[in-house]
Amino acid sequence: MDIINTLNIPKDVACGFAVITCVGQKQMVIQNFKKIVEYDDSFVRIKTKKTLIDITGTHLCIERYDNYEIEITGVIKEIKYV
Repeated sequence: MDIINTLNIPKDVACGFAVITCVGQKQMVIQNFKKIVEYDDSFVRIKTKKTLIDITGTHLCIERYDNYEIEITGVIKEIKYV
């Protein structure tokens, strides 16, 4: 971990942890995700390096994604690590 501190690399990025940012119940961004496992308007399952993340709600929509992050909007009711 000393090289991580020396290079000023954030630990979450270096260790592959997902970073989840929520804006109320209407929007979330997950950074460091691997792939979309399952998706419909009431359930989204995202695979990260360390775990699976299940998002349940209504009117869920993947607004955008790239190799690094994914943005989900809708009414988010529950976020669970599997």
